[in-house]
Amino acid sequence: AETVLPEMDPTVVADFATGITGWVPESGWDYSAGKADLTSKKEETTIAWDETMQALKVSLDYTQDSASTWSEAKVKLTGATCDVSAYNLLTYDIIHPADFTDYKVKVFANNADSATTIIEKEGILETTDLESGMKKTTVMVKFSPNAEKITDLTLGTIGVNSSFKGDIYIDNV
Repeated sequence: AETVLPEMDPTVVADFATGITGWVPESGWDYSAGKADLTSKKEETTIAWDETMQALKVSLDYTQDSASTWSEAKVKLTGATCDVSAYNLLTYDIIHPADFTDYKVKVFANNADSATTIIEKEGILETTDLESGMKKTTVMVKFSPNAEKITDLTLGTIGVNSSFKGDIYIDNV
């Protein structure tokens, strides 16, 4: 039988209205960040706060990774304390150029104190067109509620045989 959760308002982990405090790049998986001839492709992407977009800007470069079916650039929120005992869905938005199409996402969430993995799965993507010519993709990841709080949240953007180079914007986590 499925657990019935109480009615809860959404919890906003990050809306990036005033900055990206706590968010850091993390070593990627088979990701070179545009650097040629690497023996170990575990580069970090570049992130910044975009004041105009009020979002986390992630500069991606898959130009050296187009042969890879899973080239993952990651960003991580550390020091969070998110109670997910009454939640079973994590969502966030990616605003991106229309030509960024060959990708998927994976979310990792855990409690660092107890080494409990709370989320480790790919997201479902729903994309809509924006008037600016950009696209907005809403990422949805279902998970089981957990008594352990999320302390670390990692968002992976995976290039799938992609040669995309450009900026995407993460918002409304």
